[in-house]
Amino acid sequence: MSAPKYDHVMLASMRAEGMSWSEIAGRLGLGDAKKLRQTHSKWRQRNVDEPVGEYGGQVLQQWVRENGRTVHVRMPQAAPPDIDHLWDELTDRYERWSPATKAPPPVVMPGHANPNLAVLSLSDVHLGMRGWHAETGQPSQDLDTISDEYLKCSDTLVGVSRVYPIERYLILVGNDLLHADGYEGKAATTRAGTPQDMDTRIEKVFVRAVDLSTHTIDSIRARGLPATVIMVRGNHDPTQVHALGCVLAAWYRDDPGVEILNTPSPRDYWAWHDNVFMIYHGELNRKGVLPYLIFADECPSDLWAYASHREILTGHWHARKTQQTITTLQEERGMILRSLSGLTGTDAWHAMMGYRHARASTLLVYRATGGLVALHEVTP
Repeated sequence: MSAPKYDHVMLASMRAEGMSWSEIAGRLGLGDAKKLRQTHSKWRQRNVDEPVGEYGGQVLQQWVRENGRTVHVRMPQAAPPDIDHLWDELTDRYERWSPATKAPPPVVMPGHANPNLAVLSLSDVHLGMRGWHAETGQPSQDLDTISDEYLKCSDTLVGVSRVYPIERYLILVGNDLLHADGYEGKAATTRAGTPQDMDTRIEKVFVRAVDLSTHTIDSIRARGLPATVIMVRGNHDPTQVHALGCVLAAWYRDDPGVEILNTPSPRDYWAWHDNVFMIYHGELNRKGVLPYLIFADECPSDLWAYASHREILTGHWHARKTQQTITTLQEERGMILRSLSGLTGTDAWHAMMGYRHARASTLLVYRATGGLVALHEVTP
């Protein structure tokens, strides 16, 4: 039996007026209001685009349970959206919020507005130190392994520095580059006479120190840039470092682009544009001694007076220790005391004392107008 035919437009109008299906069935003389509702619902589903009544014929009916009882409610449902209009709106939003397709702004490195100074620190290498993994829990090391690590770090530091407009290099050579300074009998010792675990003879270590130092200097000179080398006397190797400085001065005596500063002084003062540095191994960094007061007292007046940035660079502690040192008389002229990281490995004595640090070499970049631009660390 086919479904009865009704005037569904009229039914939709009667529903829009608020009449229930029972009322509509009674007015039309029909006895089955439920069947009338079902037939109209099927018609509405087939004719959703035909606007009928206030809500376009879209009336949602459902049972809702509330406060322990169930009621039958009718809720107006919006007509289907205009797809073309919706697409235009979404396209407009995408165009407004999508990432710009134009080229990004150029990368400008800090400090590029003026020349830069590159400071290379391969501190506390301790060439000749012997370490056995069974004693230390760290990889074994000897003269060759430490030399390879030095070369890797040196080449990487010079390579990283090339992204900056470097005007000059400052290379800190020494800072316990060698593990021992001489002999007490047959034992290799520091300047103070402390015996050291040595992999080989001090003379062989010294020759290797010459090779490594000249490699770093030559890699910089290959760029056509000048280099200043400051020989930093350590507590392990002050005599050996001074001798190394004499060799380097003779080695580069005909190269006007290399300056070797090899004084017997425990501290060196050096300036570049608006920066002035106090450079020493770091033994003063202990309780009761204020390095920045020595800086202010010893620094030549022609360097001190015209510098806007003052910094103390040390090694010795094999670890990063950076502090801002300002007295009440120098609130507007802060001085930075910076203890640089070291490449020192681990021998039996360090393992016994429980000393451990993150090994690294350092590149510091300064601007001519004064102050640090960047700091890079390279691990072996």
